[in-house]
Amino acid sequence: LDEQQKNSVSRGLWHIFYAFASKRIAESTSGETVHIDVARADEICAALAVLSKGSKSEKLDHVFRLFNRVNPDPVNDSLGKRQMWRFIRAFRTVLNVIASAEFANSDLSTFSGSSSSNEDIGKLYERVTNQSVDDVCTSIVEKMFAWLNSSSNKSSSGDILKNRMTFEDFAQWYTVEGFRIIPWLELLDLRKWRMTYLYQFFSESQLLTTESDEESVFEFLLNGDGNVLAINADHVDNLTVVVKATGIYTLPPRHIFKSL
Repeated sequence: LDEQQKNSVSRGLWHIFYAFASKRIAESTSGETVHIDVARADEICAALAVLSKGSKSEKLDHVFRLFNRVNPDPVNDSLGKRQMWRFIRAFRTVLNVIASAEFANSDLSTFSGSSSSNEDIGKLYERVTNQSVDDVCTSIVEKMFAWLNSSSNKSSSGDILKNRMTFEDFAQWYTVEGFRIIPWLELLDLRKWRMTYLYQFFSESQLLTTESDEESVFEFLLNGDGNVLAINADHVDNLTVVVKATGIYTLPPRHIFKSL
């Protein structure tokens, strides 16, 4: 890698981490109280899963089971509303980061390691992962559980509302209506991206297209307010450098999870 590519990789990974990081108080080895940036392992794994090898279904299954370990259901593997919100939000957040101008163009000198520069990064991601992302994901989860508890899905248990969702429930919801609500989830499969630099890994026939496009490569309407997730050729090129340089795209999600 040349110096510019190294910077791009470091920049991309820093941005992903800080999209999920929050401040925590800890005690240093000298006994002093310090503020550190901490990100939850399951959310980081979800973000890195987007960069890894495997189909959308394989990645979703592994990440779903990882989130379930935090608050395991005693009966079956399932997530409640809060966990499902975090599950959906993790994927939505990392795609938001990839589609941000900062991910592609920011100066690596921003990441000096000092507390002040890290605070600046945190403020930057207040814009990238803002309230609208949280609200969008809340709306998605409400639709998911409304479908789960709809009359067509009522079981012999009668009118008892279900407050947890299994992966099978989620997969069925996505097949029935979710693909229209969160079509951006298809981007979990790297074969859907137009990564011309990854031909040695994906054959040309496996890729969606090889055409160059200066406009939006992907554009998804997020809500009724007209908010759009737009990913252009520059975003794709920048992501390509990161996945190729790190080699993450050759690893299945379970290997990444074991490393973390």
